[in-house]
Amino acid sequence: MRLDFQRLLSLPALLPAARAVLQSVTLDYGTFNGLANATAGIVYFRGIRYAEAPVGDLRWKAPVSPPTTHMGTVDATEYGDACIAINQATVTSGTSEDCLSVNIFIPYNTTAASKLPVLVYFHGGGFVAGDATTFPPENIIQGAASPLIFVTFQYRLGPLGFLGGSALKENGVLNAGLLDQKAGLEWLQRYIAQFGGDPRKVTIWGESAGAGATMFHLIANGGTNGNLFRAAMGDSPSLSFLPEYNSTYIEGVYSQFVGFTNCAGLDNSATVACLRALPADSIALAGNEVYLNRTAAIFAFGPYTDGVFIQQRPVEAFKSGAFARVPVLFGSNTDEGANWSASLADPAANTSNPLATQTTVYNFLAGQFATLTMESFNTAVAKYYPLEAYNNSFSLQGQQMYGELRYICSALLITGAATRFGLPGYQYHWDNPTIGSDHGEDLYAFFEGPEVFDTADQALFVAMRRWFTSFAISGEKPVAADAITWESNADRAKQLLKPVPVGGPEENTPAYYYAHLAWTDHLLHALLYPTAAPKPSAKLSMPMSTPVKAPADKSLGRELSGLRAAMGPLFWRARPSVVFLARIIKLRALVALGRWPDVPAALECAENDLGIALLAPTHPPPLYTTSTFHAVVTIHVLVLGVVCINESLIGWRPTPLAEGVLAVPLDHKHSLLFVRTTHPRVLYALGYLICAIARRYLVDRELKRKTFILEGLGVVDRDAVRELKVPRWAALATCK
Repeated sequence: MRLDFQRLLSLPALLPAARAVLQSVTLDYGTFNGLANATAGIVYFRGIRYAEAPVGDLRWKAPVSPPTTHMGTVDATEYGDACIAINQATVTSGTSEDCLSVNIFIPYNTTAASKLPVLVYFHGGGFVAGDATTFPPENIIQGAASPLIFVTFQYRLGPLGFLGGSALKENGVLNAGLLDQKAGLEWLQRYIAQFGGDPRKVTIWGESAGAGATMFHLIANGGTNGNLFRAAMGDSPSLSFLPEYNSTYIEGVYSQFVGFTNCAGLDNSATVACLRALPADSIALAGNEVYLNRTAAIFAFGPYTDGVFIQQRPVEAFKSGAFARVPVLFGSNTDEGANWSASLADPAANTSNPLATQTTVYNFLAGQFATLTMESFNTAVAKYYPLEAYNNSFSLQGQQMYGELRYICSALLITGAATRFGLPGYQYHWDNPTIGSDHGEDLYAFFEGPEVFDTADQALFVAMRRWFTSFAISGEKPVAADAITWESNADRAKQLLKPVPVGGPEENTPAYYYAHLAWTDHLLHALLYPTAAPKPSAKLSMPMSTPVKAPADKSLGRELSGLRAAMGPLFWRARPSVVFLARIIKLRALVALGRWPDVPAALECAENDLGIALLAPTHPPPLYTTSTFHAVVTIHVLVLGVVCINESLIGWRPTPLAEGVLAVPLDHKHSLLFVRTTHPRVLYALGYLICAIARRYLVDRELKRKTFILEGLGVVDRDAVRELKVPRWAALATCK
């Protein structure tokens, strides 16, 4: 056989060129050379500066990102320094104030045109410690069903990231550590495409303080930062104590910090200038002294409301709709509160002490939530955490209260808010009897090697990696092959993450975890109004009490009769005014934008997608004029509520349901409910209305019995409220 050597030599020109590994990326301020590892299937870009060093005059200033100085060619194969932690009395090796770097890990065959989804991970550590370099990318990238990019950031910690007070407000910025994270996300929007990523497909994720950070980015700047990411995940999001930046607590921490330096006794601007001139060692020492002197506090520094980035507390923001409209996936562990109290130096706050009492538990919680009142604490113990439920153990009682308050209920808060506003919201509950279910132990699934775990745990970890990465890849839903379907949180279902034997029974099914979400509301009320009694809140999983009966009243009876007659056909018998409808439509538009005019939007729906929750506006918003009511009325009642149902109840325009009752749709499952009446006690008639709706629309769902909670009865006439002889915020109606 004759070989055509000339043709063979020309064959490479006819074949496609081998794909070059994207190992060097040129940005407008430098060229960064990474490390390609074919065995791992990853190209590592480590320690890329995303902002100027926040030192000197830039200490407690917003990050300057991207850097303004061209860096030339940079070796990006090694991690940058971690930020200075609170437990350092000096700047140790491997830590630095010059720490604002990003690490980017891309699949081996990525090109600049790949447009891969991006998963960003914020490390935990209570906002006072932690290091992005301790979260390797291999399990994330190799465990994904399709390619994605993994990113970690360093951000300022402790006093350098979260010192507050009026002096810094006037002469710097507040919550600098969170601003670092935001700058990192903005950096990704500008540059990630050059690493093969798609800036439109960024998902943020974190654990503990990192999950708290994702929560804060959801509500940042009034919930307007959704353009920086399309989905958010969090493992045990920290619902920190968030006082105002100029509160007594924050000003006290600031003064204490300054007192451990040589900058005390100056005016505000001079003090901050003095602090900026100190060496980093002095800052680290002062921060460590604050930490050591607050013996009942786990974390001495952390985020606070600043009026700009964090405009309101998470509970308020999520219930009012002031958060970014993106899908979310959050969860928590069974024993979130374990071992925290034992780490405290103050024996009066250490619930593990054999001499602990109920006051010890209070001291422990008050050390983390400074304005917690004893009255609110006692109410919570009596209603939700009786000591006998914890084998008369103050330690178990305290850890359950703390775990639910800081971590468990915040996951419920976020996913519940998402689904109430028509967004995908997924929850999980980590319960692992072999590895443990303490705070942070779910991270073994993502950042540890398989050699230390048994086959059941390894199988679970594979599914978890697929669930979390698929959520980031699709931006919509967690999916894992050979695993059960993870349902959205419409009915407060939680995916139970628990190992099962390979080939064994399918026990890993969705499970309900009814946390004491009411306890969060109790404490929130105590934090907002420390001199007031805590506001009762219903717990949906607890047995309901006997429905409240309306007191005898002939005029009320006549009005109830009229309303009940109108509810029969569920049809509006008297045409509402055009002004009334126009203003309701305007309100619907405001709600769609996440804005609630003068109304505390504490929306809460009963389980299984059906229920009602009423708001209690102190001053009812001017939705309609007096002429809308009967001419003889001088005292008006306005009740707002949300009807939750799987299918659209009323279509897409305001629809009358009964005399004086108008429903306005918000999305495919939520509708506002407006009531106008000539008598305050007609509020009781809402029970009949809800039952009528249930019978009318749920007859085919085999729901023979439903309990609804009416919460937040809003009545302008205070005397009329007292005549009701029931708490103004609680009344029950039961349908049979």
